[in-house]
Amino acid sequence: MLILRNHQFILMTVLVWVVLSVSLMPAVTQAQLYQLMDDLFASYKPEVRPTQAGEATHVYIAIYLLSIHNLDEKAQVLESSIMIEAEWLDDHLSWDEASYDNVTYFFYPQKKVWLPDVVIENSVESQTQLGFDEKVAVVDSYGQVKWKFNQVMKTGCDIDVTYFLYDTQVCNFIVSTWTSTKDDIVIDVEAESNGLI
Repeated sequence: MLILRNHQFILMTVLVWVVLSVSLMPAVTQAQLYQLMDDLFASYKPEVRPTQAGEATHVYIAIYLLSIHNLDEKAQVLESSIMIEAEWLDDHLSWDEASYDNVTYFFYPQKKVWLPDVVIENSVESQTQLGFDEKVAVVDSYGQVKWKFNQVMKTGCDIDVTYFLYDTQVCNFIVSTWTSTKDDIVIDVEAESNGLI
């Protein structure tokens, strides 16, 4: 005799629903993905900015504070873990889903797609490319590229201890491009950043 408590019944119902949902989804084979990637990347150059000549690439950026490791008041340095999300449209990476058995998106190594040359301008460490080579980007059928990664940053932060014990400190992350101009890349801040940028 099987006796289930109310929360166990709900959990089992959810598990059965998930199993059924997954089993009813259309399967995408490796061959379909291989063909799509072969077609998209046959002549793709990650060094070339993904917009028509004369148009700026709009890059939408959000930064989320994950944790604060240290705030050095004397040196005026904040060490924190942040998550950065960036997305942009790459027309060269769009496809007709129906032509590839309804493949809607795939993951691809970040080093093999165009990446904006964004940096945290007020970093107190030597500037390096954000992310890391093993990280993947998500590319969808509309050509929308989503790049998301975590990073430990040390940034400058003006500390004012005039009202110590009752003070509030505000530290921002200043995002800019390394070499591109505003005619090349326009950085748009996502509302979810809640004033961090």
